[in-house]
Amino acid sequence: MSEAETVATLQDQQLKGDRAKSAIDAWQEAYDATKADLLAEFEATRFDEGAKRERIYDSMRVLNHMHQFLKRRAITGEAARKQLLDIRDPSKLRRLISAK
Repeated sequence: MSEAETVATLQDQQLKGDRAKSAIDAWQEAYDATKADLLAEFEATRFDEGAKRERIYDSMRVLNHMHQFLKRRAITGEAARKQLLDIRDPSKLRRLISAK
């Protein structure tokens, strides 16, 4: 991978990370409320309401999956930001490119 490609990839990852971080900040209240509602709904089900319990459980899994995706994307973006700062040092850039 060339230097320009490496920088472009890191810039793309940083941009996606920034978007994910903004989404997490805006979405956190809705996430917390939805998770609490689903948990309360699950706790209110009877033992014999298996299908309803499964639907709620699946909804909680999807909600958590989306939250984890955004968190991973934000972390990747932050790592890309740090690498972009590091590549101002030519020796670090050469190591980064040769590692790929």
